[in-house]
Amino acid sequence: MKSDRFSLSVPDLMPFFDARHTALAAQLQTEHLEVLSGVEDPARVAALLGDPLGLYAYVVPEAYGGAASGRPQDVSFIDVRSLVLVREALGQISPLADAILPCRGSGRIPSCWAVRRT
Repeated sequence: MKSDRFSLSVPDLMPFFDARHTALAAQLQTEHLEVLSGVEDPARVAALLGDPLGLYAYVVPEAYGGAASGRPQDVSFIDVRSLVLVREALGQISPLADAILPCRGSGRIPSCWAVRRT
């Protein structure tokens, strides 16, 4: 079911998005993110971003298990357009979640690189 609480910029900026981004926007606009609504405990929000939402995958390259970006061999590529859509949705549902996602996610990439090298 589509949420009426917010809208994303995909329809207005279609030249910049492809089918993968349209599908992500449709998923984000369901009631999927409602689990974050009203949650004010940062630790709880951080946990929800991981499970059940799985949004940390958008701050990790696909090569290390992150969200599909179409470049599975590129160890440094993150699909910034997908990340923009995720943050656009989070900012409308939970500004706290929008702040936590990049902070928690930025520490994941060096960890991935360290694991990959061993």
